[in-house]
Formats: sequence, structure tokens, C-alpha cells
Amino acid sequence: MPSYTYVATHISSISPPSAPEALQIPTLQTDLPLSEPSSSSDLLPEHASFSYLLHEPGAQILLRLINDSHTIELVFLSGEIPPVRLDFPSPVLPNPGIMLEHPEIHVIACTVSGSLYRIILPLKDIWTWFPPRGTDWCEEYLVKYPAGSLEGPVHVKEAGTVFVGLKDGALLKLQASRVPGSTDFQEWNETTLRISNMMSFSSFLPSFNPRSQHGYSQVVSFATVPDPSPSLITVTLHRDRRLRVWENGCVATAEIPHIFSPDNDVTSKASQPLGSEPRSLLRILPAMELDPTEERLPEHKRDFDANLRILIFMPSPSGSAGGYFSVYRLSKRNSQGHRALHHLGSKDCSSASDRWELRDFCVISDTLWALWDKQGRAFIEHTSFDLEEDEEVDWVPMSDPREPELTAAHFNDHLSSHGSLTDLFLTALLRPGVFSRYTLQSAIRQYVDALGQIPGVNYARVIGTSATLSQRIATVVGCTVDLATDPQTGEKLWTPFWNALKRDWEGFVARCSDIERVARWPLALSVIEGEERVVVIERERLGYISKEDEAIRMRNLVSSGQASPDRSSVENLLIIARGLRSRLPQLARISLENDIITMVRQDNAFSYQDILSDLSKRALIENLPDGTEAWLTASLSSIDNIEHVISTIFEAILHLGTDVKVEENEEDGTGAYKSGELSKGLTAAYVSATIQARYELALSTFLILLFIVEPQSEDSAFDPSVLGQAFSTLHVVSTLYYLSRQPAGDPDGTRLQSKDEDIHTRFASMRVIPGIAQRSEKRAQPTYSLLHILLPNNLPHAQSPRRAAHHFLRTSKLLDLRPATAAYAPEMHLMKQLWETGFLGVAGEIASWFSNAPAITYLRGRLWLESGRTAEAATMLEKVGNSFAAHMPRQPNEFQALTTIFPAATEIETVSGYYHHISTLFESLSLHSEVVSFCKLSIDTAPPEDTKDMWFKVFRGYVELALYEEAYMALIQTPFEDLKHEFIRHLVTIMCENEEVDQLMKLNFIGFQSEVEDTLAFKARNTDPLARPNYARILYAWHVFKGDYRSAGSTMYQHGRQLSELFLRKPGLDFYEVAVAQASAYLTAINALSLIDAKNAWATFTVSPDDLDKQRRLPILIPEERFTAGVKDMEIVKLSDIRQEYTLVLSKLELVQHFPDLAMSTFTMSSEDVVFRYIQIGNFDSAMAAARTLKVDMTGLFGHLTAQCLRLTSLGDEMYADPAELPWLLSDRVVSWEGTSSQRGWRYLRLSLETHDNAENDYIYYKAVVQKVLDLNRFGRIPPWLVKFFQDKQPEYLILTSLRYELLRDALKYTLDMVQQRTAPLNITRPQQASSTWLPYTLIDEVIAACKAQTKLTKEDAGLLRQLREEVSIRVKRVKKWTEERR
Repeated sequence: MPSYTYVATHISSISPPSAPEALQIPTLQTDLPLSEPSSSSDLLPEHASFSYLLHEPGAQILLRLINDSHTIELVFLSGEIPPVRLDFPSPVLPNPGIMLEHPEIHVIACTVSGSLYRIILPLKDIWTWFPPRGTDWCEEYLVKYPAGSLEGPVHVKEAGTVFVGLKDGALLKLQASRVPGSTDFQEWNETTLRISNMMSFSSFLPSFNPRSQHGYSQVVSFATVPDPSPSLITVTLHRDRRLRVWENGCVATAEIPHIFSPDNDVTSKASQPLGSEPRSLLRILPAMELDPTEERLPEHKRDFDANLRILIFMPSPSGSAGGYFSVYRLSKRNSQGHRALHHLGSKDCSSASDRWELRDFCVISDTLWALWDKQGRAFIEHTSFDLEEDEEVDWVPMSDPREPELTAAHFNDHLSSHGSLTDLFLTALLRPGVFSRYTLQSAIRQYVDALGQIPGVNYARVIGTSATLSQRIATVVGCTVDLATDPQTGEKLWTPFWNALKRDWEGFVARCSDIERVARWPLALSVIEGEERVVVIERERLGYISKEDEAIRMRNLVSSGQASPDRSSVENLLIIARGLRSRLPQLARISLENDIITMVRQDNAFSYQDILSDLSKRALIENLPDGTEAWLTASLSSIDNIEHVISTIFEAILHLGTDVKVEENEEDGTGAYKSGELSKGLTAAYVSATIQARYELALSTFLILLFIVEPQSEDSAFDPSVLGQAFSTLHVVSTLYYLSRQPAGDPDGTRLQSKDEDIHTRFASMRVIPGIAQRSEKRAQPTYSLLHILLPNNLPHAQSPRRAAHHFLRTSKLLDLRPATAAYAPEMHLMKQLWETGFLGVAGEIASWFSNAPAITYLRGRLWLESGRTAEAATMLEKVGNSFAAHMPRQPNEFQALTTIFPAATEIETVSGYYHHISTLFESLSLHSEVVSFCKLSIDTAPPEDTKDMWFKVFRGYVELALYEEAYMALIQTPFEDLKHEFIRHLVTIMCENEEVDQLMKLNFIGFQSEVEDTLAFKARNTDPLARPNYARILYAWHVFKGDYRSAGSTMYQHGRQLSELFLRKPGLDFYEVAVAQASAYLTAINALSLIDAKNAWATFTVSPDDLDKQRRLPILIPEERFTAGVKDMEIVKLSDIRQEYTLVLSKLELVQHFPDLAMSTFTMSSEDVVFRYIQIGNFDSAMAAARTLKVDMTGLFGHLTAQCLRLTSLGDEMYADPAELPWLLSDRVVSWEGTSSQRGWRYLRLSLETHDNAENDYIYYKAVVQKVLDLNRFGRIPPWLVKFFQDKQPEYLILTSLRYELLRDALKYTLDMVQQRTAPLNITRPQQASSTWLPYTLIDEVIAACKAQTKLTKEDAGLLRQLREEVSIRVKRVKKWTEERR
């Protein structure tokens, strides 16, 4: 009979770490009391009290009843659907059912409150359906039978048939007919099946049947023929040990004895009832043969249930075994509709099963499988199922992977060799398959609750959040242990501290072990139909029974066997090696094994013989107990050709047997057991089991090798090839053994670690593997084990963990023999996979066990690079370049390993190509210094025409490092002209952006100055003029540095115009910021242009034809066809124009404080508006200065000033209420003058006229003042200084103005004064020119005529007229006389 092993995986390990979504199941019962899970329950919420595996093509679903029977969880094993939970309003009766009704899943459950639910879920796209809409997904039927009598168990035969066991032994049958042509069902119908037709009436009555009063007739087990089947029977086993067969009622009954006897099956009637807990004690087996008479009947008349066999297990109350199995045959239906049960045979259980409890059993291919609860752990036995044979077949126990007991002694033994206490315990807790995620979460929760009862605990540390579960464990466990100080000596008491900390950790591990023991309590066996495979279901684990491979079989054989001549030499040697290993002291053995593993993982300069001899003397011979050496010598003497036997053992350790052909439906994942996380988890568990067996065999054999090699002399030295085989085999197996014990990180994320980091550093640097799915991405990455992550998604032979595990090991070639520390392609592929998956620490640890071949050196460099050790990575990666040199010989295996570790689609054949590849690696991490170094190495070894990309990276690297002079040198050295121009543009731009303008000016850019100017000009035109860097100012500095002031001025003027246009385009800009920048730009342009000759002091500005026409209209029309095509219109702006624009901006900045609306981008202001606004605020100084610069007529300005002076004169100082209304009187200059306000005002007016008016202007501003004085008061008095000015400069204006305003007396006075002033010089000297004797006689005549026109002159006016006539007459006579004399 073949031997089997049991591999299992935690359900929580193949499910997402996040909590599943839950559906709250509604109810029609309005008076239902609130029901919550009991806190006193022995089961934790995640531990199932019942489980059932639905295994159909396209649907592998595990139903679990959890949370104190309040929740049904559906775990989808074959797809990528997260678990779904159904929360019921009251506890669910055992046992709910699930069945596949394409395209739906039907869950049937009955609650203690009397509700029968049918939950309908879609098979496909369930996660897009979740949460459901509407109410058609949940159907509730209220059972009419009194709810208080519903204690179960419940048996769901099919989607439309449900049986409920009642207290009195009767059955409640609920049926629902299927709607024709649909997957829907009609209303449920209730039928009560009683046993009255098979018993006397008195025995049925409760008063005459004392057993029924105590529930002794209650059903404890159900069995029906699995669908599809025409069978109509239901078989039940009751507490009173009666077996009953039901159709429309009870049709057959048999009483089962409680003690098995081979001679007499029924030794006594049942004296002790069975327990009330529902159990799996029945199975219906197909009939051995069909009655020939039935075959001739039509199908609807056949009795399909005739000759069915019923297999029953009957537990024994006491004895040498846990119970026995019996088979009964069901007879044909008699004329009264009754049947009979005929006993066919019985089989006692194994003697070891005493005090065990059978949890489930099944029959597959004439093999009976029994699942036992062995002190809280699953124990499986199997035997041949042929009860009619006389020959007794023993029960065969099934092996399971060995797990060390995590006791205090275990940790004490490993603490000395491990180092960190915390790391030792955490490694044990996180080892794959030891504890589930839920076990650790529950343990830490219980631990924290226990700490809450201790006064003085630091709750901030206990209750505080942690990034991961393992980090929380490391933080909380031992947090109450403090380092004390000796009060007498002041010495730190480290020993008590470490002892207390170790006890705290041991207590936490013991707590985890207790929870895990409950989680591994067996529930049921499930048979995968069509594949004849058995699945073991535990409370929180799912296992698989698979055949042992040769390594596991051999390990189990030597563990329990004794050497004998009947065994082969290989088996005897392995048994002796196992004996040697067990006889060594525990600490000495652990230390020796660690030394062996360290030895085989190192490059050794000595021969294997010398190394083994030295280790044997140091660590083996001196630690052998008394008598062991003699026993070994005697035992080994019986083995012939021991070298050959050892070689055979090491060869067998690496052997996987013959390969099995992969069927097509397995390759594409469409087989009956589709590859999923469960398959990967079970395969990973089997790989771990077989690797552990091979590791133990190899290590034990190596101990024998140490003992054999030590006493041998040089003449009888051990075969070096066998020693090399031993080293290589142990190196291969130990590597896989280390890998199999690595978790896939923390249960809440992936841990990347390095061997030289302590535990706290590793926790602080945890990272999550990319791809952890969100809810919309269906499923999260499981964290079962590292092997789980490394397995492919579609496993061939997924339905067989053994075959799938062997296929993985065979295709990966990780068990292939090779030199001990040589890394070939398979090993490099493994390390590459670890590295790419994110497990840098594991990959680095494994890489340290191999010699420094190019592939290993490259891998270490890559790992250091991703770990942030840049300098070491660069040094390591540079060494690999020589491997590609043409003069270097290439070892095929080493070169294949090197190409394997390279990223996909990377082909490297030359040294230059390799260095270029390395530069791209550093470039992806923005490590520019290394990029430059490797690109320069690539340039040195590559043909010049192939270096373009490298030159680009060198230049860009220097720029990124802010080494601008080196970047400039790279620009000069590159042989590619197109790159030079690109480099210039990039270098100039980057230096400007990094504010390295001073250094930019120092670079001469010989031969490329125009390129620099074009780059800066382009940036100045096309970038935001307010943004930094200010390219216009940089270009200005460049031109000034080169002495080109006109270009510098043009640049800043263009910048100012850009700012003006920007403000118009973007109304939201800050006016002050834009205006100040614009004024600064204009002022800088003015300063630059002022440094050159006036004839060259102009700037150019590119404008559109429309703008050009608006701003500077041409004096003559030039036809459009005369302009050159494609040439932009340029505006030439003189220095005076720039000053005007500068004045406008400055004025607007000053005026906006008084007129905020000027800050609006839509508001435009002309030169006249500027002057007018200044007048409005009384700032005549600024108004005059602006008007002078902007060439604005100041007539109105002086008129306004004159009016204010007249107002001051008329009101007087004492009458002027607020001097601030005339701010121009408050300037420093005016305030310093003496006199009254009116006097200072007239003085200010007089000085302003002297400053801004002259003869070239025809004194129009003086005239404006006179006119304003007379306009306001025709009879007012013109200031004497103003009269004197005109009498000296233009007396005719005073006369004409007086006449215009009909001031005859003033006209007579001004005329008389003019004649007298002109005549007075004639009295002294004779005139030399005729013009000197000229007088405006016409004007004088007008004055005289105006006087004549008056009807009445005053005496004074008449006197003035007479005097004027006399003066004119005298002057005329004198001139006439002079004229005659000249003739």
C-alpha cells in the first residue's frame, strides 16, 4: 500500500490580508431578539465550527461557519474572488449547505429562530455584483414547525430538499419545487416524517418512551446519496445508536452495538447514548451489483435504493480502539413499503485510536480514510476497504511535515547560535505554516488585554499603532520588562533583564501555540470526485493528502527503523547516520550543523579532505558520547563500499523521479482543479516538506562523512569526487531549505531585509510588494511563504501537490548538481526572481553563499544599488566589465549565468555596451555622478561613432550635478555638432534656472556666442516676464558684459513692453509688481542707451503690422509689395520715447495710490490724463515734470495753478481752513519760503513759469496766467511781476489783452509805458537801424480809437490819452527829423 503525507495551508494565508466584505442578512421576524456571538465560546470568531468544500468544474468554494455560528464565509479557492461573508440575525443550525446551480451559487441555511434562507450569489463577476441591489438575492421562509424544537442537525440534500432533525427522532422535510425552465424555486413545503409506523404506539408516546424525554432519539448524523441520483432515501443515526432509513417515513431500523467483536457483531444492546453534537458517522456507498430483475424493469419502476451499502462508524465508550466501522446492505422494498438492513461486516479501528475522536471518514477506490482528532490535531489513517475478506489489513498512519515544538528548550538551544533574542522569536513566529495571520492577531490582542490588567503599563506603547503586525509584536511583547540597576553597585542587571524578556517571549509563543492548536482542530474530509483525492478541512487550515516522494519516504523510514541485514546498504547507512545525529548532545549538534553549513557555503583554499578532517577533530570527535565511536565503527563495518553508498545517497537526495506528462487541460489552467492560491499554497507546503526531508538526510549523511574522513591517512584518502558531491549536494539542499523557511514578509506587507540589519531596522524599512490589490482589483497578494510567491500562477499538475512540487523543482533545475559555490543559470534565475519580487535581503543572503563570479558580483552590485549603497554598488558593478573584454576567455556556465541575471530584453556583448547598461541603471535612480563615470568608461571603449548617447548622458550628468565647467568641457569635447548646439541651449537654460549667471558670463563660448544670445533671446521672448529666472535681465547682463549697450537697452525695452502686454492679457496680475518691473526695465534700458552716442541711442521692437501702424504712422505711404517677404516688422524706438514710456509707468504707479481704478488692466491712460490726474491731487511739481517729458501742453496746468493762487489771495491765510487741500504748498521747498501762503503760492507760480516757459514757446504759459487772472476777475489786478515781465518781453500782449477785456485805462497805461520805454533810448543816442525806431502804431491807433469811441472819459483817462498823443507826436517828429538828416 502506498504511503501518504499530509500538506496543509492556512486559509487566512491564501486570502487577502484585508477583512472580507460582509452581507447583513435581513429577516421577516420583527420580534426576533438581538443575537450576538457569545464571548464565552471556546472558539475564536475566525475558527470554523463547520466546513464544507464544494468542488465542481469552475467552482471550488469552501463554506465555513464561523463567528459562533452567526456567519457563513465563502472562500473561493480557484479564482481571484475575495471571501464573502453572510451575517445572519440568529445562529445558524448545523449544517448549512452550498450547491452550484449554474450560473448561480445557492447557500441554504436554517437558523435557530426558525428561518430557512436561500442566498443566491452569481458565480461570475461576484465582486462587481457586490454589494447586491434589491432583495431577490435573499429568500427567507419561516418554518411553521415550532421554532423551539429546531435543534438540528440540518442536512441539505439538494437545492430544493432540506431535512431537519427533531428532538423526538422525527425528521422535518422541507421541499421546494423547481420552476420549469428556470433556476428559481417555488415556495417551501413542510412534511414531518415520524417513526410511528415502525414502532408501537406506546413507545412513540413521550410518557411511555423515557429516551425521547431526554432527547435520546435525536438525530446526530445524516447521509443521502449524492446528486445526481434518483435515490429517495435518507439515512440517519440517532443518539440511541439506532440506524434508520427514511423515504416517506421510516422504512428500516437497525440497532448498532457499541462494542465490536469479531466473533459476534452484536454483543450487547446500546447502553450509553451518543453525544448530542452532530457528527459525521454515516456514508452511503453504491451497491455492489444491481439485481438482474431490476435491470429488466422500466427506469421509473426500478428500485434504485436496493442493495445500497451504508457504512457506519460507531464510537466505543472504552476499550482498545476508538470504535469500529460496519457495513449494512439495504434490502428491496417489501409489499408494505418497508426495507431491511443486513449486516455485511465490521472492522475495528487501530489500537492507537483509543481516546481519539473520529471527525470524518470516506472511501475512495477501496481505501477507507479516517480523520481523527488526536489531542487537538488532525491524524489520518487509511486501510483497505474490503470488509468481506477474512484477511485483516492493518491501519496505516499517514505522515505529516514535522514542525519542532516551540518550547523554552528549543529557544535555549538556538539562542546561542542565533544572536538577537527578538529576531529569534520573530523568525519562529513568522515561519511559513507555523502560525496563521489570525493566530498572531488574536495572540497579540489577548496579550494586550492581559497587559491592561497590570497597573503602571505604558499604554501609549501598547495601544499605539504599528505599520505591520510583526512590528506591533516586536513593539508590544516585552514592553513591561525594564532594565534594573543594582542599588548598591549601580551596575546594570542585564542577566535578569534578558531572562525576563525571554520568559515574556516564551509566554507569547505559548499563547500562539494554544490558539494554533485550536485552529488546527480537524473538521471534515472532502472527496474530489473524478480525481479520487482527499482534502482535509480544519478550523483554519485546508490540507491535501498526497503520496510521499522518495525523500520523504526515506526520511520517515530511517526515523523509525533499525539497521538490519534485510535492509539495503543505503537504508542502513541512513539509519546509522540518524542514530549518530540523535546521540550527539543538542547544543553540540546544533553548533556542528551550523559549522557544516557555513563551511559548504564558503570558498575554500584547502582540499575537502583537510577541511573535513579539521572540522571533525574540532566539533565532532570530541563531542561524541562515550561508546558512540565504537558503536559507529562497528555499525559502519557492515557496509561494503561505503564511498559508493554515500555517493548513491547524495545522488538520491537530488533525484526527483521520472517526470509526468502535463496534460493540455492542465497547462492552460482548465483542469478540474484549476491552479489558484490554494494550489500554490499546497505545492509550496509540499516543496518545503520534501526539501526538509532532503536537508535532514543530507545533513545526517554529512555527519557520517565527517566521522569516516577524519581517521583516514593520505594513502587511503576519501575519493575527492564523492567529497565534492557531498559539498555540492548539501549546498544545493541547504539553499532551498533556507528559502523554504522564509516568509513572504509580514502578514500585512512584504519585508525586505539584509543580513547585517538588526530586527528593528528591518521593521523600519519594510516595503510592500507592488500590486497589492484594492477592492476594485479583486484580490490581494497572499503572504503564505516566499515559495508561494515564487511559484508560477498556472501550475501544471495543480491537482497533485507532489507532482506540482516536483515539476517546479525539475523545471527550475535548483536540485541539479553543480560545484558547491558556483552559481549557474538556475541559481541566478532564482536570485533574480527574488530581487525583482522585492526580497533584496533574501537574495543578498543567498548570493553571499556563492563565489564571486561575474554574475554574483553583478547581482550584489544591483542589490547594493537598490539598498542605497551607491559607492559600493558602483565599485562592484565596474568589476564585471572585464568579463566582456575580447581578450578574456569566457566560461559558458558563468557567461550564461551572467546573461540570466540581466534584465529581460537586455543583450550585452561588449565592454562598452555593459558600461552603458550600468549607466542606465544609475540614471533611473538619478545618481548622476555614477552615470557620468560609467558613460566615460563606455566612451573610452566604444567606437567614436557609437558614443553619441553616452556623450549626451555625460553632459546631462554634469549639468544635474551643477558642475557647469565640466559640462562646458564636455560640450567642447563632443565630436557631434548637433549635440553641441543642443548642449549650449540646455546648459544656458539650466545655469539661468539655477541662478548661476555669474559663472555663465565667465564661460567664453568661443564660436557659440550667437547661439547663447539666440537661446537667451528666445527664452526672454517666450517665457513669463515675471517668472524666475528673468531671461531678459540675463541677456541684458550678457550684452553689457560684452560691451553691446544698444542691444542691452533693446533687450530691457522689449522686456518692459512684454510686461505691459502681459498685464493686458492677464487681468488678475498684481499691478504694483508688473508696474515696478516695467519701470525698472525702462530705466535699465535708458541707462544702457545713455552710454552710447545719441545717434545710436535707439532700440528695436518686433511688432505686428497693426500695432506698428497704430503706434508710429509713416509720413509717406510705402506699398506693401516693397517690403521683403518673411521679415518681421520692427519698430525703432528712440531714447526719448523710452523716457516717455518710463514716465508714464512711474506716474501711474504714483497716481494709483490716489486713483485705485488705474490698477485695472482695462484702464488706459494717455499723457494728458497723467498731467490732469496730477493736477487733481495738487501735485504740480510732478505734473510739470511729466508734462515736460511727455511733451504735454501746460496751459491748463498753469491756469489751474493761477486759480488756486487767486483763491489764496482772496481768502487769506487765516481764512484758509485746511492747507492740506493744496499739497503743493506743503513741499519742502515751498514751506521753506517766507511770507504768507498766497505769497508763497505766487512765488511758486512765478518760478514754475521761469522754469517751463520761454521765448521759443512764445510765453504762452505767462499769457495763460494773465488770461486766467482776467477771466476770474475782469477788474482784477495782474501781479506786478507779471506786468513787468510782459512790459519787458511783450508789451503789445498787455495792451491787446486790456483792449479785449475793455480795460481802457490799463490799455492807455500799458501803451504809454511802451511808448516811453521805446522813446527813452532815442533821447540819448541816435538809432543806427530802422527797426529800433519801430512801434506798433496800429495798436496805438486802436487804443486811441477805443478811447474816442467812449462817450464819456474820466478825467484820468482823458489825461492819459492826451499824454499818449503827446508822446507819440514827439516821437514821430523826432524820427522824421532823423530821417531827413540821413537823406
